[in-house]
Amino acid sequence: MRPDRIDGETLEQLKVFFGGFPRLDLQFRETGRSPTGLYLRPEPREPIIEMILAAMKRYPECPPYGLADYHPNPHDTIAHEKDPRKLEAITAAFEAEAKAFFPIMTRAEQVWLLEEH
Repeated sequence: MRPDRIDGETLEQLKVFFGGFPRLDLQFRETGRSPTGLYLRPEPREPIIEMILAAMKRYPECPPYGLADYHPNPHDTIAHEKDPRKLEAITAAFEAEAKAFFPIMTRAEQVWLLEEH
């Protein structure tokens, strides 16, 4: 949604919409990779996917990343790097340090609205 369309009424609608979902107890046990990124995979993933799909249904004019055929892949980005060698080094360093902290446990209690200009 364009930032100039987000007003008090929109924020209230979003508050009510997301208020209908329970807080989530999540664990991060492993990393995942994309061609340009390193991320943590949340468990369970299903409640997050359900929330994203519900938001897409509620706001079909605002698909995530502008992709009407978007398929949710819940994750917590650790690094974004276009150079594959640098990304490999970042991944190796992170995984060597992070293993001692897995599983990382947390509770998701809030949804944040991020504006991209």
